[in-house]
Amino acid sequence: MVPSIGMQENVMIECLQNHTPDVLVIDEIGRKKEVMAALTVKQRGVRIVASAHGNLVDLIKNKELNGLIGGVESVLIGDEEAK
Repeated sequence: MVPSIGMQENVMIECLQNHTPDVLVIDEIGRKKEVMAALTVKQRGVRIVASAHGNLVDLIKNKELNGLIGGVESVLIGDEEAK
């Protein structure tokens, strides 16, 4: 259990380090620090089940949360590639 919302990312990392879970269930990721903690957990091979308010378009547009879906990159292509 997370004592306060401001500690969620710390509790996620602490759980990873102290309990070696197979799956981590997170109720609402809503801040960049929590996204970064979730990516750290994922990189260590732990599955994540989490919620984030909004739909896919909302997540894509939200710069703090789009890391949950792999991020967004801008690219420029020339006329030849666009054909």
